[in-house]
Amino acid sequence: MRTPLRAGAVALAVTAALFGGALAAQAAPAEAAQAAPAEAAQPTLTVGPLIFNPRAQGDHTGSIDIAIKNNSDAPWSNGISITEPIANTFDFDSFDGADGCVFGWTEDNRTIVNCGLAFSIPAGQTEIVTIGFQSSATPQPYAQIASTLGHVEVGTSTADFPALFRSTTGSLHDARPYVPATVTAD
Repeated sequence: MRTPLRAGAVALAVTAALFGGALAAQAAPAEAAQAAPAEAAQPTLTVGPLIFNPRAQGDHTGSIDIAIKNNSDAPWSNGISITEPIANTFDFDSFDGADGCVFGWTEDNRTIVNCGLAFSIPAGQTEIVTIGFQSSATPQPYAQIASTLGHVEVGTSTADFPALFRSTTGSLHDARPYVPATVTAD
C-alpha cells in the first residue's frame, strides 16, 4: 500500500520529468536560434611595402604582391578591394590576378578598385595578386614616404601597406615625407 507521501513524491517526480522534458524541448530551438552560425574561414593577407623606383624617364614605377592564403576547406574566388596610397598612381595595365574592376574614390581622391580574382584559390593554398603603380613624381636624391597607407581587403581580412620612393642613389633610408608637386596657373 502506498502512503500519501510516497505517492505525492512519485507524482511530483513524474510531473517534473514530463514538464522538464517539455521545457527542454522548448528551450532547445531557442538555444539553437541564438547560436551564431559557423563563420566561414577567412583568407589571410600578406602585403609588402610599395617601393616606387626612379626611372630614366623622370618618374617612378613600383608594384605590390598581395599573398592571399585560402584558410577554408573549399576553393576561394571572391573579390579584392585595393585603395591606392597616393592619388592617381594605379597602373591599370599592370594588374596581374585581378580583373573586372570597378572604381570608387576616397575623400582625398585616392582610387579604390574592387576587382574579381582572375583565379580560384584552392583550399589551403596561397596565390599572389600583383598590382602595378606609376607616379609622375620627380626622382629625388633622398628617399620619401607617403603620409597615407594603401589598403587591401579580401573577404573580412584587411592589410595596409606603406608607399616609399627610392632615392636616385638607390636608398630607402632616412625617408622624408612625400609632398606631391603642385601646379600653379599663370
